[in-house]
Amino acid sequence: MESSVGPVNLVVEFFGISGVGKSTLAAKVLQRLSQIEVCSPATKSLHGSNDPFSSKVLRYIHFFCNRPRFAIAAIFHILASRQRSRHDLFFVLKHWFDKWSLLWSQVRAKGLWVNDEGIFVALWSVAFSAKREWILEDFYLKCCNCEIPGIVVVVDANVDTILRRLSTRTRITRLERQVKAESLSAVTRGMAVYKMVRNSVLREIESRNGLEIVFIDNSKDEDLDRNVDIIVERITSAVRLGESNNRYAKIDDAK
Repeated sequence: MESSVGPVNLVVEFFGISGVGKSTLAAKVLQRLSQIEVCSPATKSLHGSNDPFSSKVLRYIHFFCNRPRFAIAAIFHILASRQRSRHDLFFVLKHWFDKWSLLWSQVRAKGLWVNDEGIFVALWSVAFSAKREWILEDFYLKCCNCEIPGIVVVVDANVDTILRRLSTRTRITRLERQVKAESLSAVTRGMAVYKMVRNSVLREIESRNGLEIVFIDNSKDEDLDRNVDIIVERITSAVRLGESNNRYAKIDDAK
């Protein structure tokens, strides 16, 4: 989603496993940002899934041409992860490059972008269905040391809440398919992988300037509005800071 507040570039990414409420929170955040005129209501898009096929293909081509070393490394490591099925392999490859190329295009465009999932969810997808556990750290170091979002909203929820929300969904995710096949063990495995990826996010904050993290406990449905307020406040603060920095840069240029 693109901002209408000036030449500010900010990518906000939600991270958490299926059932924690990422999409619900992101939709509410978009609505609130539109209401307070931080962004244009005419350009809403949660994660680029509404882009025309031709636009996605063009984005993939530009991404591969500009990041060939990282793209080849990602393909190699996903293949080396030994995904549990061909379906998982195809999904992980598509998911990874879709989210990574989307982020790559967003960090180069002026505006405010809110993604209900991004590269860290894609990294979770790779590790969740991988037979080789070591692949996560190696994959992250070789394939993620590139573009990053400005704000990562880490969404947590307890297992009972996740299972309840998954049971009411009409759209079946990979985690839901695994839950039906393995019951609680799939959620346990998903949570374990989530914690590993979350640790990678925390390390990224320590090693890079400009990356901010927001922790949200979304276990209780009644906390939704309060959580939205927290996220919106952090986004608007970052937008105002970006506008201020831009104004100072223009003054310095004028001098």
